[in-house]
Amino acid sequence: MATERKDALAALRNIAFVLIASLSLLWPAMVNGGPFWHPDTTNYIRAADGATAFAFGVRTEWSDRLANPAPAATSETSPLIEQATSSVQSVVPTRPVLLGRSVFYGFMIYLPMLAFGLWGAIITQALVAGATTAYCASLIIHKEQRSTWMLLPLLAAVTPMGYYACMLMPDIYSGLQILVLATMIVTWTTIKLRDKIRLMALAALFITFHTTNLLMTICVLTAAVIFALSANRNRLRPAIIGAFLIAIALGANLAFSYSIQLATGSMPYSPPFLTARLQDQGPGLAYINNNCDKSDDATFLICDYRDKLPLPSDSFLWSENPATGVFQLLTADERLRMASEDRRFYLSVMSDSPVAFARSSIGWSIEQLGDFGLSNFNYGHRVGGMEAKYPPSIAPKVRSSAAARNSMPTEPIVTFSIIVSLLSLAGIAALFLSGQLKAGEPALSCRRGAMLIVLGVLANAVICGALSGPHERYQMRLIWLVPFAALIAAAGTGRQKADAQQVAVSNR
Repeated sequence: MATERKDALAALRNIAFVLIASLSLLWPAMVNGGPFWHPDTTNYIRAADGATAFAFGVRTEWSDRLANPAPAATSETSPLIEQATSSVQSVVPTRPVLLGRSVFYGFMIYLPMLAFGLWGAIITQALVAGATTAYCASLIIHKEQRSTWMLLPLLAAVTPMGYYACMLMPDIYSGLQILVLATMIVTWTTIKLRDKIRLMALAALFITFHTTNLLMTICVLTAAVIFALSANRNRLRPAIIGAFLIAIALGANLAFSYSIQLATGSMPYSPPFLTARLQDQGPGLAYINNNCDKSDDATFLICDYRDKLPLPSDSFLWSENPATGVFQLLTADERLRMASEDRRFYLSVMSDSPVAFARSSIGWSIEQLGDFGLSNFNYGHRVGGMEAKYPPSIAPKVRSSAAARNSMPTEPIVTFSIIVSLLSLAGIAALFLSGQLKAGEPALSCRRGAMLIVLGVLANAVICGALSGPHERYQMRLIWLVPFAALIAAAGTGRQKADAQQVAVSNR
């Protein structure tokens, strides 16, 4: 009984250490005066709000873009949450529903926001990010979580991890997904069943938060399968894990799509990101100029707009200015057609000019790896357009933030990120070349974990750079993984040396 009480107290201490350390990730929000917003944030929140309104008839201040206007608030009705008086089935969005804005992540911030306000959403996010990071580190280096909590203040101080934990976007979960996958793969044979269940649950949750999480999962697990085949160890384990997670993601996306069809009568669709990217730079424009007039069968809708091309990909997709936009100016049917042609256009360009296509993709990936910056956290010049997307009670908070005044101290973190990333990569390479990470636990799991994490960062650059185009946000949201990988590699080496010394002493 005494032993059980002691174990329970130790577990509570571990949890307390990690939770307190996780709060260090909130320092950017404290300086900013609240969470950081992004032009896409409202899409996630309104997706969750729309689902809630449709399923339960509950209205909030975020329901302002549903077709049925909410009844006016009375003295007996909360202005935040109201009961809809009209038919639930008639609650539909006033704009087309797009894929890629996960309703599952939307609930991750929407529910804490309703319960505890804006700070509730980012505190929840910081706790999830901090607890997951410390937990994975403890499994990889075979130490208790109270020994790994100090990683969090360190990462918060010299990497952008804290910034992205305080941003109401799913970006922080891209790095966490890579970390959970790497942990699951390298520790599977040594951890307890409860830890396996926890890791699988986290990976299954995070993979639904963004499309790139699914693509990165495929890349990391493919690398794991290749390593397993080359080492002749547990060949099928990564493949089985990957198949399960991919099935979860695909099932969640299908459930979302058919739920939207049930609610609105039409399926959601993804904007033509690939088309926008290829016409911007690379062989896409050459394909349009050379092939659009060859035959009616091969004609794409983008051919009708070639006189305006090339355009920056973001402008092509989102600008409503006739001189700089395309997609937003189309009719509903034309949008659906261009979206449906996206993959066919991508494959056509790739088969038409494979060498130029490969050269462009490699160039974009390399450019993505070198793209460091945090301009998303000083949005003063964009605050006017952002405010228009928010309910009246939220817009003033966006306008009054430090980010809206362009006064967030981002440059030191950018500088630290570059220096720390380069030093971390050099340190990992030195450990591998010196033979410090030899076979044997925990050094073996640390070596494999560091390798998979770095490969995950490279996969992110290829996926985002080649498919969407280089953006500093795609790189910075998970660059904290590089020093994390170096720290666990160093910790594994130190643990191995300590174990070797202990064995030597015991043999005397």
